[in-house]
Amino acid sequence: MRTSTSDFYGPKTASGWGTPTNLKGATGATGATGAAGAAGSKILSGTAVPTASAGSNGDFYFRTTTADFYGPKIVSGWGTPIKCSSSNDI
Repeated sequence: MRTSTSDFYGPKTASGWGTPTNLKGATGATGATGAAGAAGSKILSGTAVPTASAGSNGDFYFRTTTADFYGPKIVSGWGTPIKCSSSNDI
């Protein structure tokens, strides 16, 4: 097989390999484009308590100075953080 062209040769006979068969079919039609998916959540970080305007619903926030982990953010805000005592907690 010639991988650069997808040509398949064989079986070999006394006169040689013969004419190859191409294993790659014709290019198909372009499929329909679906709707864009929803944005995923993010993990934000900073040294202060997250403000109400920071992030979007579903996001998380890590306060680096105190190892507090907030989230997920909901319409009413960030909620009460959990205290991470080591890097294994997050």
